[in-house]
Amino acid sequence: MSGQLNRYLAQRDRLSKELESLKKVESMGSVCNSLIQYTQSITDPLVPGTDNSNNPWLNLDEEEPGCCCVLM
Repeated sequence: MSGQLNRYLAQRDRLSKELESLKKVESMGSVCNSLIQYTQSITDPLVPGTDNSNNPWLNLDEEEPGCCCVLM
């Protein structure tokens, strides 16, 4: 009985470590998805005929101090 218990505990520990590793991968995937969405939100308004007002990188208001974006 003791041998089975030790194998069970060893397997449980291994699976717990594996689960923690998978949680880290999932977290990194979430970060990557957020970065992808952010990048798309920045680049999508560069398409002609789209609304640029929500893009913080393309502040087209000339009265806004610090505006340095020039679109050609």
